Amino acid sequence: MTTLHCPNTISVLPPSNILSKSASIYQYTHIAVSALIMAFDDAKAKRGKPRGVLTDQEQDILRAALVMSCAGVDAVLKQTIRDTIEPLLEKDQSVRDGFERFIHKRINGESDAIELYSGAKFLASVLADREPRRRLIEDYIKDLTGDSLQSAEEILRTAAALGVDNKVVKIDIPRLKEIFTIRNKIIHELDIDLSAYARKRRVRSQADLLDSADTVLDTVRRVVEAVGTRL
Repeated sequence: MTTLHCPNTISVLPPSNILSKSASIYQYTHIAVSALIMAFDDAKAKRGKPRGVLTDQEQDILRAALVMSCAGVDAVLKQTIRDTIEPLLEKDQSVRDGFERFIHKRINGESDAIELYSGAKFLASVLADREPRRRLIEDYIKDLTGDSLQSAEEILRTAAALGVDNKVVKIDIPRLKEIFTIRNKIIHELDIDLSAYARKRRVRSQADLLDSADTVLDTVRRVVEAVGTRL
């Protein structure tokens, strides 16, 4: 029976139950990916588990498992940002430094936000708000969660915003870049390779697709657990 190697739950200690929503999303992702892997095993069993290259159907099931894993990473990290940025601002200087850099950029009109104000207009709108600090935190959360977090660079950016040192979680950046490149080819190109001699879709191995799903899930688990130690 094929299984994921990463744990099916995120382990956090009190008082970090603020991470319960993130942990639930991770668990649901793990369950969904595991269900796809079971479907993969069933598909192989129906053809007698012959050796050799996987069929297109079998590869598609594992492709879906990888895509689901990456979507889970996005959802888990965004929930973690929403739930922990404010308490982390009170406890972690590196998180506060990132928040201050965000405010400085907005005042200078350097944000990539679609609704970008001039620095003066932004400052005026914040100061006119009934709760200026709350407004700034909400804007910061929107900035951190506005785009997809499904890339090695975004995972690193998010970890840094949450005060997580990569020396602690030891994110394998080259491997993540490789995995998200595969994910993007599946999502945006259907993994098609018209230059191939026979099969016109890239051939993916069982080991590589499963390891890719495992790696992204284990990465987000370690990031969230590291956040839990800082709360």
